[in-house]
Amino acid sequence: MPIENLKERFHIRRKINAQVLHNIARLWHLGSQAREQQDLLDGLHPWGESHRLKFDNSLPFLFLVLAILTFFIGLMIQAYIAFFRSLLLCLFYIALYFATYEPKERLHEIIAFLEQRVTALKYQLHFKQLPQYLPFHSQSLLILSQLKQSFPLFNLGNASNQITEYASTIWQLEGQRHQILVFQYDYINEAPINNQKNDPFKFKQIEESRWGVFIFQVPALGIAVTNTRRSFEEPFTERWHSSDIYINQHLRIFGQFEQQLAHNMNPALSLKLSDFFNEHQGDLIYHTDKEILCFLGIKNLFEPQKQKLEIENISHLRGHLRTFRLAHYEKLKTDLLTLLQEEQ
Repeated sequence: MPIENLKERFHIRRKINAQVLHNIARLWHLGSQAREQQDLLDGLHPWGESHRLKFDNSLPFLFLVLAILTFFIGLMIQAYIAFFRSLLLCLFYIALYFATYEPKERLHEIIAFLEQRVTALKYQLHFKQLPQYLPFHSQSLLILSQLKQSFPLFNLGNASNQITEYASTIWQLEGQRHQILVFQYDYINEAPINNQKNDPFKFKQIEESRWGVFIFQVPALGIAVTNTRRSFEEPFTERWHSSDIYINQHLRIFGQFEQQLAHNMNPALSLKLSDFFNEHQGDLIYHTDKEILCFLGIKNLFEPQKQKLEIENISHLRGHLRTFRLAHYEKLKTDLLTLLQEEQ
């Protein structure tokens, strides 16, 4: 009778996991075919068939428990032949565990893929694509390198400074379309390791990241503003002091020439910059002669809000994708457009 029950359990488990794999395959197809976020949501309801998105791994864990029990029972018996048989049986249970276990990575991969699709469709983010404003005939690595060299912000690492992730999009402001490049900047610092032998060739690597945006087709005001650093490198060496004590205490504003700073730093812009940096931590630079603005901050613009509910079925997945949002990106976009609105 136990054998019949075990066979029935095998059959039920195989059917459940086959349905989950079928659902995953359908989700891959749906995600690749969707052209708008609503296409994805409509494809998830009604779903039909089984809604399950959780593998049944109760049987593999049973085999694992049996393997552990068999091993310790063999240790307690201590007889050589009995222990050897217990060890073989233990290995047999472990083999069954690996043969029947369905890893969660498949579910994690499809959820991550659908999240990326929603990110691209909802926010019109085109990953690994540069804005049309930039020369299309040049290589991406060359253009990114030129952008980094245009702003004294990308020198935080002494070993490596790379823009590793980027996506282009368009922001609308009062009827004008601004080309945008959202990016992740990774930098590595190498520091010598103190050791007893005083070996000068041993270093530890410290990897950190920052996130930001390049905004094109904005006035070239030649202004650099920060609430994270003490100063900027060339050409932003001229410090500007506001008549507002609060701004002087919380912001450091630099430019190329004193007269240019006095002309561009009007009271309206000063107030807008103060409001912006009350909400964000980082550095903002208007280029001196190119119509480009760059902001570099500490919040991950590609990071979605964390989900509170574990996704175990299609209904959970649809609810997650419907409420999916990049909160840091949305906040930065709103505040930067408010800042730019005063400069149109």
